[in-house]
Amino acid sequence: MAQNKVEKHFDEVAHYLREEAYSHENTMNAVRLKITQSILRKYPFGNLLDIGCGGGHTTYSFLKDGWSAIGIDFSANTVKEANAFIKAKHGSDNLIQQASATDLSIFPDASLDVVLCLGVLYYIEDINSAYKEIFRVLKPGGIFICSHQNELFDMFTFNKYTLRFFRNHVFPLVEGEKEKREIELENLVKSLITHHDEPKKHDQGSGRDTVPTYPENPLTFPSKMKSYGFTVKSKPYYHGFHLMPPLAMKKETHLKVESEQKQYELRHDWRGLFMAAHFLFEMQKSG
Repeated sequence: MAQNKVEKHFDEVAHYLREEAYSHENTMNAVRLKITQSILRKYPFGNLLDIGCGGGHTTYSFLKDGWSAIGIDFSANTVKEANAFIKAKHGSDNLIQQASATDLSIFPDASLDVVLCLGVLYYIEDINSAYKEIFRVLKPGGIFICSHQNELFDMFTFNKYTLRFFRNHVFPLVEGEKEKREIELENLVKSLITHHDEPKKHDQGSGRDTVPTYPENPLTFPSKMKSYGFTVKSKPYYHGFHLMPPLAMKKETHLKVESEQKQYELRHDWRGLFMAAHFLFEMQKSG
C-alpha cells in the first residue's frame, strides 16, 4: 500500500520534478546535480543509468555532458513527462523507461559504467534489493553515486522528525518497562518541542511529509555500503543546507535565500552533518 501511495504522489508532482525543482541554480536539486556533474568529470564517458530520473532534467544534463545516459522511473506519468522533455530538447526517443530500483532486470549483469540515485532511495522500503540490483548491473570498478535524506538533520529540525529520531535511536537506550517508558519519554520530548506535529505537509513537491521515507546516517553509511560490495571514495557532500531550523526559516525568509546561496560552498562543511537535509556519496563497485 505504501508503494502505491508513493507512485500516486510522484504521478501528481511529475511536472514539478523538472520545472520548479531546477528553477534556479541554487535549488537543492540543482546543487545536487552540480555536485554530481563535478564528480563525473573525473571519469571517461560511458553508459550511465539515472534511476528515479523524475522529469528528465538530470538525464538530459548528462546527455549534454557527453554520457550515454538513460533513465528509469517507476511513475508512468513521470516517464511520459521525461520522454517528452528529452525528445523536445535532445531529439531522442524513449530514453526513459518505467522500472524500479528494486528490479533492474531490463539491464544485463555488469553492463553499466555509472549508476545514479539522486533523491530516490529514501522512498524505498526494500533498500536491500535496490543495492543488490545496483551492484549487479554495474561493471567491476563502476561508479555509484547516491544521495539520501540525512537522519541526523532530524535532531536540528525541532519538529516531528526530531521526535522520530528520539523514538528510533534514543528511547531504546533507556531502562524500564518498554511500552510505558517510551510513552513517558515521548510526552517529555513533546513538552520540549513546541511544534512536535509540524510540518503537516511540505510544499514544492517534496514527498517527505506525504509518503513514508527512510533516511540514512552519514556516519554509518560507508560501512553499510561496504557490506553490499561498495567502497566509498569521497567525503559526504551535503546539500539542502539550513542555516537555521526549517520552522525558523519560515519566519525569517531571507535565511532561506541565504541558505540556498551557500549550499555549494558548504557542501563539505562539518556542520552539514546535522544542518543539511541530504548527503551524497561517491562510491565504487569492488572487484
